[in-house]
Amino acid sequence: MQNGRKAGRTALLATAFLTLAVLAFCGGWFAGSLSGRGESFSVSAETRSLPLAPEEELIDLNSATAEELQTLRGIGEALAGRIVAYREEHGPFRDTFEIMDVSGIGYGTFEQIRDKICVKSDTPQS
Repeated sequence: MQNGRKAGRTALLATAFLTLAVLAFCGGWFAGSLSGRGESFSVSAETRSLPLAPEEELIDLNSATAEELQTLRGIGEALAGRIVAYREEHGPFRDTFEIMDVSGIGYGTFEQIRDKICVKSDTPQS
């Protein structure tokens, strides 16, 4: 079962890398097509630093209570308890993908909640 999760994580990371590569290529092409027509295209430092979603809406996997985790789609009392137990046993989550190492959370569940969770780097260590 563990190899399946690692394969799922590898496939997800490969998909993310490919998506970023396509976006980088298309972004360069788009910017080039604008400049070819005499128009300008730039992104300010302020725009680049904007978060994708407001942090107050995200649930930090390293500090959320079981009750907070249950507000996520597909996470009930049992899964929330397993997430907290996993965190207590293995330490803080290093990234959001690691939640798929929790028994009962696979790629499908991860896809449902990925935009609602985060792992803050400044979370106090227990």
